Amino acid sequence: MTSPKSKTPIHPFQATVSNLSNRNVLSEVNLRLTPAQLAKFKKTCFGKLLDITLKFQGALVHCMLLREVAKSDVQPFEMWFDLLGHAIRFSYHEFGLVSGLRFAPIPCESSYHFKEVEEVHVKDKAGEIIVKRKEVEKHRLRDLYFKGRERIKLREYKEKFNELDFYNIDDDDAVKLALILVLELFLCGRDKRRLIHPFHMQLVDYLDQFNAYPWGTFCWAWTYKSLHDALSGRLNKYADRSAKKNNDCKYNLAGCPFIFQAWVYEAIPYCNGLYGVKKSLPSIPRIVTWNTSKTIEYRDVQLRLFAADNVDPLVELRASDSELEEDWFKLLQLYKPSELDIALACYGEDDIDQGATDIRSTEENTIDDVPVDQSRTHTADVGDGNVCADDHGDALLDKVPRTPIVHQASKKRPRPKPASEFMNHDDILESLFQRMEKHIDARIDARFQQMEDKFGAQLRDIQNQLRDIHEYVSKLQIPPQ
Repeated sequence: MTSPKSKTPIHPFQATVSNLSNRNVLSEVNLRLTPAQLAKFKKTCFGKLLDITLKFQGALVHCMLLREVAKSDVQPFEMWFDLLGHAIRFSYHEFGLVSGLRFAPIPCESSYHFKEVEEVHVKDKAGEIIVKRKEVEKHRLRDLYFKGRERIKLREYKEKFNELDFYNIDDDDAVKLALILVLELFLCGRDKRRLIHPFHMQLVDYLDQFNAYPWGTFCWAWTYKSLHDALSGRLNKYADRSAKKNNDCKYNLAGCPFIFQAWVYEAIPYCNGLYGVKKSLPSIPRIVTWNTSKTIEYRDVQLRLFAADNVDPLVELRASDSELEEDWFKLLQLYKPSELDIALACYGEDDIDQGATDIRSTEENTIDDVPVDQSRTHTADVGDGNVCADDHGDALLDKVPRTPIVHQASKKRPRPKPASEFMNHDDILESLFQRMEKHIDARIDARFQQMEDKFGAQLRDIQNQLRDIHEYVSKLQIPPQ
């Protein structure tokens, strides 16, 4: 069967890939939490991620992104890559198998209620103390550890985490603070200049609900959006400039590129021992099975991986018998991705500046410009528990286009639309009214508190004087006229 032509640009371009996902926070959690706190953390939805030991290999990730192809008749939100004439898939399914996180439609934040009834002691007009009950939205962790500040940057949050003496704080609070750190800085790979999401700080205070939240969908949306947009507008621009000097392409990857990198190891078993080292015993999730063997460069990937004769790529990953029994995998089988999930996960977040030079993790790779030889073809055998590039895979390849993918013009995976486009007018109005109500209530409470602090003592003195005058007048015996 005739293999498809190369879909890669003729002149791959030099690039510096910065990984915003900070794996060091996993080491910090392991080191700073007490043994009792660490044991509790490992029972949470992120507990097994603490065993991840991968180091970011930007050259390998960049080489794969250069080989993305557009395919017809596929499910939405799938990324397909051409590896030596075979198409392999990265989708939410592979993300879930590698990460072991829960997948389900992302619920609306307004469906969660964090209000509690508080009793407030106030004086009535007669000066008697009465008890009033009022519903108040709780921000316990924020109030306790950040003095009630509404705007907390991720950099400030991390500094506070490192300053805490975990032997002198509540064990549950320590676990909750660590969960937010892992979520924001490792799984979502957010810029440290961004603000902590208040909803996450509230949700983590209810651990059962936090563990049941579909963090797999949430983090996959971040990762997919970043990978999908990484080379938008750069393929043609830098391919044309590849022969020139000082060709300097830089881009950042948000989400969790470590999961994408572990998928590359899984989908291309030839990488075992070459770029990653797989443990002898299988682990769940799969990402903890892999160690990084070494730091690699673009030239090494091109000459040793994409010019090899015995690469047996897997078209898609399939679950093992033990994974089939996991609750998260049963949910993964039921899940269907949507643009709404991506919009809700990334709602309110500005686009990642893919060309920024001042937002980098310590793990980055500069990629050299090397010609590519992709004229080889290869036929693979069927492996255990996976679909390989056999005749079925070759049939799929007949539908692969013969030209490089152009992200801007892609009709299969359009840029996620704003969440408002998926809501009817009633939902939009209700959401706006809820936000306005919260904002107005907060402003009124703050204003009343300011008035109380400024004039409270004077008003109480006047009230006491009026009461004394009233009592004095009532005792006077004034004869009728």
